[in-house]
Amino acid sequence: MKLIVGYFFIFVFCSSIYANSYDIVSNTKNLSLSSISKYKLALVYFKEKDYKRAYWLFKLLSNKTLNDPNINYYLGRSAYELAKYDEAIIAFDNILFQNADNIKIKFELAKVYLAISQFKEAKKYLLEIKSASKISPNFLKIINKYIEISENKMKKHFISGVLITGIEYDSNVNNRSSFDVYNQTYNVPELKNDTEDESALAYNLVGVVNYAHKIDNNIYDKHNFMLYIKKMFDSKYNDREISLISYNPLLNVRYSNKLEIDYSAFIDNMWVGNINTLTTYGLNPKIKYSYKNNIRLNGYLKYQVKKHKQDKDKPKDSTFKEIGFLVSYLYSEIFSSTFSVILSTEDKTNTNTQMIDNNSYLYSITGNYVYNENLFFSPLLSYKEVRYSDLHSLYNIYEKQKEYKIGVSSTYLYDAKTLIQFTINNINQNSNVQASTYDKYVATINLIRSF
Repeated sequence: MKLIVGYFFIFVFCSSIYANSYDIVSNTKNLSLSSISKYKLALVYFKEKDYKRAYWLFKLLSNKTLNDPNINYYLGRSAYELAKYDEAIIAFDNILFQNADNIKIKFELAKVYLAISQFKEAKKYLLEIKSASKISPNFLKIINKYIEISENKMKKHFISGVLITGIEYDSNVNNRSSFDVYNQTYNVPELKNDTEDESALAYNLVGVVNYAHKIDNNIYDKHNFMLYIKKMFDSKYNDREISLISYNPLLNVRYSNKLEIDYSAFIDNMWVGNINTLTTYGLNPKIKYSYKNNIRLNGYLKYQVKKHKQDKDKPKDSTFKEIGFLVSYLYSEIFSSTFSVILSTEDKTNTNTQMIDNNSYLYSITGNYVYNENLFFSPLLSYKEVRYSDLHSLYNIYEKQKEYKIGVSSTYLYDAKTLIQFTINNINQNSNVQASTYDKYVATINLIRSF
């Protein structure tokens, strides 16, 4: 008796909840009273996102009433949520056999085909929906977005790029940071610490072109090309001008929705002033892992061979090895931060050269604050320490350098492809070798255009 009363209350409860829902009991004309009760119970499971139980009940009901559109709709939706995509297609197709103009079902089919990477079929249904006369403006925006996704997924070749132009102010141009393009190695007589700081302006240009070939939905063959030019406004600082060209081929492999790895290599060449100075090449694999929706873990390895182009500099040739760990945490929709730890070592290839071998580590934290949909702020704080392994020939000590950097950048989104960015950093380097100490401010304003 208790079982009958309990079942009766479930029946009444379900009726009160779903009386005004998409599914009206009167539409299930071919169902018996027992089947109607199972149908309502299945709806409870579906609304509570218990898709497994909902699926089996709707599956049981569909075996009795193959052509009921409501049962097929929820059977298809439950199957979709359980990644039973073939069964979802069959269920939705059964509805279209009865009503070939059902926009809602065509949209569900498009989503299923997108999930199984059949982008051509997905696009077909999306275009049919778009051509329908009765479609709201908001729904049309959604359809256009899905069409764009389908077309991008169908493409095999992609080309994109970024162009950055800007002005840089350096309050102490006679001393340079190890955060520059490369940490240059100088002979002892070249070490200096100018007692009078000299400021200078420079023009920066960066051009990046990215080409990607989709081998399949999880593997991309990518080729990245970069040109970097730094020109000084005052000709007396021409020896501080830098030009760099870089080529970076990589194989991007997505192993799951959470894990992807870049198997990356690189080669580049740098000019300082007008002198062909340095060629480097090596390997730089990277790993990206989404630990949770709000936590991303990144890591990389780098092995770099440095070859100097001028005969007098060839004794400075070295190998550089680095490992980095980064953790990005999303606190909210408007604020995130990234914590980084980077360890590196550099070893000379010529045993008679001094002040090459060193070990270093860097800790940094960066933030990203979304002020509004067009304006972003990113603070930075970092600490880097470098320890040389050779005795300094003048001071007879092992040199240690400690570099502190604090700064902030603001980015304004001018339009979908154009950014304006202002950055200011204070860099302070302390050392037990007085000639290696300095303090400076560096400010840049850049116009960034993607294409």
